[in-house]
Amino acid sequence: MKKVFLTLTIAGVALVFASCGNDAPKTDLNAQEQAVVDSTIVDDEAASDSLEAAIKAQIGTEMDTASEESHEGHDHAGHSH
Repeated sequence: MKKVFLTLTIAGVALVFASCGNDAPKTDLNAQEQAVVDSTIVDDEAASDSLEAAIKAQIGTEMDTASEESHEGHDHAGHSH
């Protein structure tokens, strides 16, 4: 769980820095520069979606493991006779 929290914290800090960088004045980009920017945005969004999916999968795995452990504890207690 600490890894998930640390990952979310790092992602949050990265988003804060990214949003603060938007204060720069807008400049006109040529077509090639705009294509690079668009490509970078798409790649960043894909990476973000992938990270989100990985975090959700990790959380689901941790919850499933904890659930199985609690069920195992109850099963052993019932068969101790």
